[in-house]
Amino acid sequence: MEAQVVDNNTGKIKKHAKVNDKKRKVKQVARTTADDDSSSSNKKRKTLPSTHNKDSTDPASDQTKANDVNSLSFKERRKLRKNSKDNSQVTAKAKSLWESIRMHNIKDEKRKELISQLLILIADMMQELVMKHDTVRIIQCCLKYGNEQQRRQICDQLQGSVLQLSQAKYSKFLVKKMLKYGTKKQRNEFIKSFYGHIRRLIRQKEAAEVLETAYNDYATASQRATLVEEFYGPEFAIFKSSVGRTLNDVLANEPNNKTKILKYMHDTLMPLLDRDVVKHTIIHRALLEYFTHADPKMRTEMIEATREALVHILHTEEGSKVTMHCIWHGTPKDRKVIVKSIKQYVQKICLEEHGHYVMLAIFDTVDDTVLVRKALLSEVISNLKEISNSPIGRKVLLYLLSARDGRYFHPDVVKILKQGDGNLYSKKSSDIRSQELRIAISEPLVAFVTDNVKDLILDNSTAILVIAVVENLTGVTDLMKAIATLANQILEPDNEQDHIVANPSGHFVFKKLIKAKPKEEGTSFSEILLDVVTPSVLQSWIFTNRGSFTLVSLIESSPASASKLQQILRNVKQEIKQQSTAGCSILSKLLSKKM
Repeated sequence: MEAQVVDNNTGKIKKHAKVNDKKRKVKQVARTTADDDSSSSNKKRKTLPSTHNKDSTDPASDQTKANDVNSLSFKERRKLRKNSKDNSQVTAKAKSLWESIRMHNIKDEKRKELISQLLILIADMMQELVMKHDTVRIIQCCLKYGNEQQRRQICDQLQGSVLQLSQAKYSKFLVKKMLKYGTKKQRNEFIKSFYGHIRRLIRQKEAAEVLETAYNDYATASQRATLVEEFYGPEFAIFKSSVGRTLNDVLANEPNNKTKILKYMHDTLMPLLDRDVVKHTIIHRALLEYFTHADPKMRTEMIEATREALVHILHTEEGSKVTMHCIWHGTPKDRKVIVKSIKQYVQKICLEEHGHYVMLAIFDTVDDTVLVRKALLSEVISNLKEISNSPIGRKVLLYLLSARDGRYFHPDVVKILKQGDGNLYSKKSSDIRSQELRIAISEPLVAFVTDNVKDLILDNSTAILVIAVVENLTGVTDLMKAIATLANQILEPDNEQDHIVANPSGHFVFKKLIKAKPKEEGTSFSEILLDVVTPSVLQSWIFTNRGSFTLVSLIESSPASASKLQQILRNVKQEIKQQSTAGCSILSKLLSKKM
C-alpha cells in the first residue's frame, strides 16, 4: 500500500516511502507484548521476599531513621559521617593533642611529652594520616616542635614513601618539612628517592615543587649534578656514579657520544619549555649546559623555542646566563622577540641580582638601538628614582654611561659579558652602539640628577652616579652649577658636617669632579666652582681639614684655577699657616710655591 499526501501550497501529490501494513501491525503487537512483560515483572518484584537478614529493621523503622538524619543540620550530618569511618576516634584524639601541642604558651617539656603520646597513638596509621589534608598537618606539627629523636622517628617511618608523598596534593608539604628537619643522612636518602624519576617528576605539579626545594635548598653540588645528569640519556637515570658528573665531565670521558647526548637533551627539554615547567631551576641548569656545548644549528633551534619563555627564567643565575646566550647567538628576529617580551618587567629586571645582567648583554649586543630605546630605556627613564636607589639598579645606569668600566664592574662580570663578543649577528661597532644609548638616556638622566642633586651627593651609594653623569654625558653645565651652588655657604667649624664640602660623601664628590675631565670642552667643574662660590665662602674653608683639601684640589686642577685661587686666599695666608690640619699644611706650601 502506498500512502499519498497532498501539498497544501502546490496542490501536488507527495510520494512517501511504501509502508507495509503487515510490518506495522507486527511492531504494534511486539510493543504491547513488551509492556505486558514489564508489568508482570514489576508485580513479581513486589512479591519477592526480603533479602535482608532476620535482624534487619522493618521499612518503617528505616524510614524513621532517614527522617531523623534529614532533620539534622549540615554540621551534625558531617560529624555523623566522620564518626562512622574507621579510626575516627583515634583521629579525633590525635587532633585534640595537636591543638594542645601547637599552643604558643605551652612549655617545651610538656609539648615534647604530648608529641610522644601522639606518635604512640598514630604509629600504626601514620601512612593513612599523611594523605589527608587535615591530619597531615598533625605530622608536620610534630616535625616542627619535636626533638631530634622524635623527628628521626617520623622520618624513618616515612622514608620509603617520599616519592609517593611528593606527588600528593597535601603530603608534599610534609616532604618539605622532612627535608628541613631531617638529619643529614636522612636528607640524603630523601634526595636519592628521586633518582631515576626526574623527567617524570618535573612534569608533575606537586612533585616539581618538592624537587625544586630539594635541588635549591638542600642538595649538595654533587647531588645536583646527579639529578641533572638524567637529562643526558636514559642510561644516566639508571647507572649512577658515586660522584655527580656535569656535562663537561661526561663529554670529556665520552667525546664520541656528544652528538647523541645533545640530541637526547634537545628532545627531552623541548616539551619542558611550558611556562609552568620551565620556571624550575633544574631546567635552567640543563638548558645552560646544552647551550654551552651545542653546535650553532642546534643552538638556533633551541633559541627559537625558548625565546618567549626567557622572561620566566632570567631571575636565576643559570636562567640569566641562558638568556644571555640567547641574546648573544640569536638572530635579529630572536632578539626583537626577547626585548619585547621583557618590556613590562624592565624595572623588576633592573633590580634583580642576576636578571640585570640580561640588560647589560642587550646593551652590548643588540644593534637595533631604536628598539632598545623604545622598549627598554623608556621604562628605565620612567623608573629612574627606584633604579638609582638600588645598588643593582645603579649598575644598569653606570653601564649605560661607561660600559665595562673597571671602576664600576668586577673583572669576573666583564669576563662573562665578553663571551658575547664576536657573535654572528652584531654588526655595529660597540663604541657606536654605546654612544647611541648614552644619547638616548642623557637628557632625562641629567635632569633627574639635577633635580635630586643634594640627596644623591650626600648618600655614599648614589654619589658615584653623580660623578659618572658629569664625566660621561654632555649638557651637564647646569648640573655642575647646581652642585657648586650647594657649596656656596660659609663653612663653620662647629657645624662642618652640615656643609657639603666637609661632609665625607660631599667632599669625595667635589674632589672627583674637580679632577674630572667632562665630555664637553670649554667647561670644567673647578672653573664653575670658582665662579659660583664667593671669595668669603672659599676663605672659610681653610678652617676645616676637608675644606682645605678641597682648595688643594682646586689649585692642582689647572693653572687658571690656581692663579684665581691665589688672589682669593692672599688675605688669609697667615691664618692658613696658623692652622694645624694636614690640609692647611699642604695648602700653605702650594701657595708659597705659586706666589
